[in-house]
Order: sequence, then C-alpha cells, then structure tokens
Amino acid sequence: MHATFPGPSARRRRPTGRAPVRALRAQPAVPRPAPWLLAWLALGIGLCICVPAARGGEGAGATIPFWLIAAPLLNLAWLERARLLKAAAALLQSAARTAGSRRRSRMAVARAPARPRPAPGRLRGAA
Repeated sequence: MHATFPGPSARRRRPTGRAPVRALRAQPAVPRPAPWLLAWLALGIGLCICVPAARGGEGAGATIPFWLIAAPLLNLAWLERARLLKAAAALLQSAARTAGSRRRSRMAVARAPARPRPAPGRLRGAA
C-alpha cells in the first residue's frame, strides 16, 4: 500500500488580504432607455413646434401629436417603470418624513407652556 498525501488542492490556503477575483469584475451598467425612443421623442417635439400642420387639425384630431410625442413617452415610462416607481416611493417617503417633522414641531410649539407674566405692580430687577 502506498501512503497518500493530500494534494495542493486539499491544503488550506492562507488568507492574503486581497479581494477575490470575482469581486473585481465590473458590474453591469445601468441600462439606458432605447436611444431610438429618445430620438423619436425629440424629433416629434421638434416637428410639433416647427410645423403647425403636425399639431393636428380638424380632420386628424390629436392623433399626430399622440404618435409623435405621447407614444414615445408612454414607451419610455413603461421601460423605465421600475426606476420610476422606486423614485416615486422615495419621494413619497421623503415628503411623509418632512410632513411628520413639521407636524411634530408645530405640536411642540403649541404645547410649550407660556411664560408667566410679572405682576402689574412689580418690576423686574426691583427689590
């Protein structure tokens, strides 16, 4: 029988104080909205501002401005819904905290005891 010794993979490794390689990998970038939607929106706004006929008329109604401006806005809002919801929740929490602190400070002022007035016949500092 042969004596078996642990191989290099079985030995304990000493901590080196360095970060593991997997922690150094780049994190994925925040996804940007589709550039063609932003271009569509910018061109639609520019077209509606510069060309009065693109604003719609009696025959077309508001369908042209809808497809030039509102449709890309709705698409962008749908694609960015998670980020928009997170921002809206943070804004609501901030507003609630601000309103709560204002309410508490007003209640503290309302509860503050009034200082007693000196008697009409006595002056301050007089013996």
